[in-house]
Amino acid sequence: MTPQEVELKKRELELKEREMTQSKWSGPVTVAIIAGIVGIVGTFVTSALNRDLERTKYKGSAELERQKQEGSLIVEAIKTGGATEEKEKLAAANLVFLADAGLVTINEPKLTELRIKAGSAIPSLPAPLPGVEFKRSSALTAEMQSKLQSALADYQAALAKLGYDPGQAKDRVIVRVDEDARDNAYFDNESVVIGSNLARDPEYVLSEYTWYVLKQSNPRAFQEFWNSQAAQMAGFGQGLKFFLTCNYLNTPYVGKNYYSLLQGTAVHRSPAYLFNLKELRAFDANAGSDALEPHKLGEIWGGAFWELREKFDRAKVGRLAFQAWKQFQPVKAELDKPKHYVDVVVAAGASPDVALDPQVIRQAFERRKLK
Repeated sequence: MTPQEVELKKRELELKEREMTQSKWSGPVTVAIIAGIVGIVGTFVTSALNRDLERTKYKGSAELERQKQEGSLIVEAIKTGGATEEKEKLAAANLVFLADAGLVTINEPKLTELRIKAGSAIPSLPAPLPGVEFKRSSALTAEMQSKLQSALADYQAALAKLGYDPGQAKDRVIVRVDEDARDNAYFDNESVVIGSNLARDPEYVLSEYTWYVLKQSNPRAFQEFWNSQAAQMAGFGQGLKFFLTCNYLNTPYVGKNYYSLLQGTAVHRSPAYLFNLKELRAFDANAGSDALEPHKLGEIWGGAFWELREKFDRAKVGRLAFQAWKQFQPVKAELDKPKHYVDVVVAAGASPDVALDPQVIRQAFERRKLK
């Protein structure tokens, strides 16, 4: 073999070796492995980016919630009484106290200014409501609690004028905003539970708190009410609850914003309310079980009180309803007879601080076949 042939063979061998090396990295198996590795790396990168995005969103949401809570605390802190100068000193002292406790953020120059203005004033933050305790939850924001607490304080003051003493409560009622029962509100004999959607309107906390007021004002009657199967007893209690709440809110509509508060429900639903105390509805004993439903019976009983409210003084009829409940002594054999309750209302109307015509009182209930 000539030297030229040897050189040619050598080059052929080198070329084949190079082709074999390249084929190792360009075969279908190798390509699939490389593609898999690239996919895994891409997944890790995407997951990392998503985590960063979620972390950023969470931080933004948490910061917004913190700002809302601080704003609510500041609003409460500046609610002070006294003359203008005294109010400013107390408000400044409250804000300094909250800032020192780390509950609100105030920049140092402003905080120094507030310290000077506060002088020797002692912090005087709003006192908790007598007989009421709010249970902390993710659904109960500081802003919502402030709104509900303010509404309850005003309601307690109005009920005090009717004869209720919130300071005499033997136990505390828990107010809980429930994320699960979003569109419901109820009293379970110990707690006021408000669905998170309904908690946006104070009507529902006032309405369910009224059960607690009735319980504290006449424990024996409430115990009978709570355990009784008598339809008229349930209707009378429900009617008092409806009327006392509506009388305070100055509207005959029960649940007037109910449907607009429900998630995903059109606001224009007609009727927009749940019950209307202004409509003349009569009890029909022959209408079947539907006529004995407590809320529907309550609308009838509450409607009679509303009629009296339109004929007499609003405050007097409020006292009439509340005093009737305080004086009520249930008799088991009479619990399903409307007259048993009407007689109590008429007797309450004879008290000096009410003094309403007994005949007119009876007529309002008789028009509704409650006799």
